[in-house]
Amino acid sequence: MMRKHTFGHWACRLVAAIGAGLSVSANSEAQSLRWFGVMPGADYSRAYGVSADGSVVVGAFETYDTASRAFRWTVNGGVQDLGALGGSSSAAYGVSADGSVIVGWASIPSGFWRAFRWENGVMKDLGTLGGYTSEAYGVSADGSVIVGYADKREFQRQAFRWTTSGGMRNLGTLGGYWGEAFGVSADGSVVVGRAHDIRGVYHAFRWTAAGGMQALSESESEAYGVSADGSVVVGAVQFAGYGFRAFRWTAQTGIQNLTSDVGSSAFGVSADGSIVVGRLSIGMYRAFRWTEARGIEDLNITYASLLRNDAELREARAVSLDGRYIVGMGYNPSSRLQEAFLLDTWRAGDTNGDGCVNDADLLRVLFALGTRGTGYTRHEDINKDGIVGNADLLAVLFQLGQGC
Repeated sequence: MMRKHTFGHWACRLVAAIGAGLSVSANSEAQSLRWFGVMPGADYSRAYGVSADGSVVVGAFETYDTASRAFRWTVNGGVQDLGALGGSSSAAYGVSADGSVIVGWASIPSGFWRAFRWENGVMKDLGTLGGYTSEAYGVSADGSVIVGYADKREFQRQAFRWTTSGGMRNLGTLGGYWGEAFGVSADGSVVVGRAHDIRGVYHAFRWTAAGGMQALSESESEAYGVSADGSVVVGAVQFAGYGFRAFRWTAQTGIQNLTSDVGSSAFGVSADGSIVVGRLSIGMYRAFRWTEARGIEDLNITYASLLRNDAELREARAVSLDGRYIVGMGYNPSSRLQEAFLLDTWRAGDTNGDGCVNDADLLRVLFALGTRGTGYTRHEDINKDGIVGNADLLAVLFQLGQGC
């Protein structure tokens, strides 16, 4: 009887030929952890946003008082100080899918701060709703829609939605006087955040042009992130008066508590809503990832092999659209400081993020051989040397048959 072989079995015969003359480690890992350090004068750094391909990370170098400085990191350029709007402080909270547009807040000469939109090295003041201050937290995939809060007048902070064509629009509140928008869907049509009701109690909200602002819970709550199509919302909700818990909301399920941990929050969600990231509060903060299949995962346990000398991942603030890259803040024992981090979660040889290394990954690398782009912009470039080559093919072949 003829023995049946998979494509991967036959391809493994290529190892000897490809390996001749090459020095490649069979233990090369795609999973990696990058720390961003702390600029002189700052006490710590935190990453708040990541582009779709993981090639751009934004955040802030912060101090324990009110000072901070917005930064942008790129694969080729490293960390860049984005400056301010004539003042001395700033912070970057969101980035477009391709990494070209960044939003946040920056101080002006008077000392107040304003929401900004940064593109091609130019920081633009988005103004206010008549008051003194504003901040931008979220941006659509193409950078054309920005959300945040702006003062209407003193002690009246309102959620806003800004567009390149229409400027800043007041989204109002849930009957009170205070509101903030934290997240926006990929096309800019769905906005989430928190707003006061008539009693002055915060509620997580979801806003659309057709339905206006709708509360997602009767309990005190706040929404931080939303999926690409606007159907999944994540945040934190008060449970029976005993503190806040991370939640995931859909129209079908309503508010779903992701953990029994009091003090937890969900900050980011993947494009399809299947991956949620945030922080737990177990003695101290711990970064987590949630999926329906696995539930809550402490990233310090799942990626323990990447954490050297008692390093800790303390909060996950955002996740890339495909769920591969996670950014946030942790403790770096090398500097003895809390620093921004970028975590690449995919296995060695896994080019499509399904957790397995199999024939599908092998085919993707074979068809991409010779093409350029780092592992941040082309998943087939496993060793991130800028080109899909024989070393990447070997990385897949060495992992074939080891399961998911």
